[in-house]
Amino acid sequence: MKEHKNKIIVSIIAIIILVGIIIVSTVGFKVNLKYHANKKIEINMSKKFELDDIKKIASDVLDEKVIAQKVEIYEDAVKIVAEEINEEEKNEIVNKINEKYELNIESNEIKVEEVANARIRDLVKPYFTPFIVLTLVILIYMVLRYYRLNSFMVFYKTILNTMVGQAITFSLFAIFRIEIGFLTVPIAIVTYILTMMYLAKKFEEESDELKKEEE
Repeated sequence: MKEHKNKIIVSIIAIIILVGIIIVSTVGFKVNLKYHANKKIEINMSKKFELDDIKKIASDVLDEKVIAQKVEIYEDAVKIVAEEINEEEKNEIVNKINEKYELNIESNEIKVEEVANARIRDLVKPYFTPFIVLTLVILIYMVLRYYRLNSFMVFYKTILNTMVGQAITFSLFAIFRIEIGFLTVPIAIVTYILTMMYLAKKFEEESDELKKEEE
């Protein structure tokens, strides 16, 4: 019965990963606006402003999802990011901002800049070295702590489960079209921690069973 249940679980995991690979290979991940190719404009307001006002103006003009962020140390400039901003839309945004805040910003002095698509590996790059170091430390601990269970198998299961856990996580991101963004790394870390907790529990159970057999 237990063996049959394990086969079902393995089959489900294999299907999830396979479907995830197919989706990533065909349509790719759904990436947060901040991380995929977009266009931006930066406007020097020269005065305090409400970010929500700027975002509403940009959203109304562009009729799509936008990101509005304050820039500069005095927060008197704003950056507007969207998938597409043409010259006519830029001019309309500037005119509406001028009207809202009684400014005289020249739209011809503002350029629409293209931002290249950010690679996912660039997103996770800062965490790569700490992840490798932490994994090595955990591997050494696992192998020494559970050496009676066969050090090679402990090493193999730890590596395999870690890879499978991350593969499932990113496959679910692809399948359910969850945006790759600032929450991606925290979610991957939580998955990593849960995987290690699961492994430690399993190794403890196997170790206890081995002790009972030896008694």
